[in-house]
Amino acid sequence: MKLRKILVICAFSAVNISFGQDLKWDKTFELFVSPSISTRILGAITPDIEGGFTLNQLTDSFSKADVSSNFVNFGANFVYRKTDRKAFSVGITYLKTGFTRQKEGNMFNYVPHPDLQVYANLSEGPTQILNYQFNYSYITLDLKYLGRIDGANLMIRNTKIWYFVGASPALMLNSELNIMTQGFTLAEGNNISTYDYTVVQNANGKYSNDKGRFDIKRVYPSKVNLFVNTGARFDYTIGEKMHLLLQPKINIPLMPSAGGVQVAWCPQASIDIGIIWPLH
Repeated sequence: MKLRKILVICAFSAVNISFGQDLKWDKTFELFVSPSISTRILGAITPDIEGGFTLNQLTDSFSKADVSSNFVNFGANFVYRKTDRKAFSVGITYLKTGFTRQKEGNMFNYVPHPDLQVYANLSEGPTQILNYQFNYSYITLDLKYLGRIDGANLMIRNTKIWYFVGASPALMLNSELNIMTQGFTLAEGNNISTYDYTVVQNANGKYSNDKGRFDIKRVYPSKVNLFVNTGARFDYTIGEKMHLLLQPKINIPLMPSAGGVQVAWCPQASIDIGIIWPLH
């Protein structure tokens, strides 16, 4: 909670300091929403070799089962332009990222999670899909450098075109694992919120004892992260007091979010759609 407050105070302190100095910057303020699609990049994987899963088998299984997830982010920026070709911005974004892991079929006697009951029903629909949704929510402090790229060889009427590169220190607000079913129902329901975990080896170097019981350890992702981002920016002039913002971008985290049986980074592609107001 304290770190979250520090991020917010730092962002708006930087804004206030800049406004308070007579630097003759052209300043704009913008609000945006950002439809996005997130996927995952796998790092280390912890296979249950005693349970019959090798590293290659588990890697292949994850590669086939993992799919992208869709989110909607939102935020605000102040943009400062000293010249017509260079600018920088500072802002805050609520960013949600993650991925989905799907298991299809063969649900009878399957254990979906250590905290859930064994599924023991043979009579439900022919299509049975279990979705594990790994979701991670952050608040980010967004710092960007912008360079103008339109000119004689690249022109769109009433539109300024920029590229940008940036870095976004991030504070995790929440992490969750949602388990959702299609075509069947678990004893606990169709939409269950739970946690990610890993399996710990016992003193004998095995993942379970002679009774088949596992030592389960809940996983807590890192509270801080750093995203690097780049993209293009289209600033379309609607009128003297309002512009339209269209900003496709890529966000790449430097630290993993998921840290259970697999370590995974969750990069994201998105497009900011918003309104820009010049400040004079």
